[in-house]
Amino acid sequence: MPSMDLMNHRVLSELAVGEEAVVSGLDGGGGLATRLAAMGVSPGARIVVLQNRGAGPVLARVRQTRIALGRREAAKIRVHANGVQGDG
Repeated sequence: MPSMDLMNHRVLSELAVGEEAVVSGLDGGGGLATRLAAMGVSPGARIVVLQNRGAGPVLARVRQTRIALGRREAAKIRVHANGVQGDG
């Protein structure tokens, strides 16, 4: 059985509305990493999911800014979910 720590590592597109997590890494090329960094998404950043309907964009708040990410982009952001519900 995986440890609890491993079970908390997911990708942003898997989080439910209100879940808060910390960015642990980014998958994808340098262009994507640069674009995400410009929006404040980088390892160590806290992120809260504002909308995730299972299709379409994922809306999130990171560093006091609301951002919209395509599902493919959100699936490339590795997070450590801490089980805390953010304030949206």
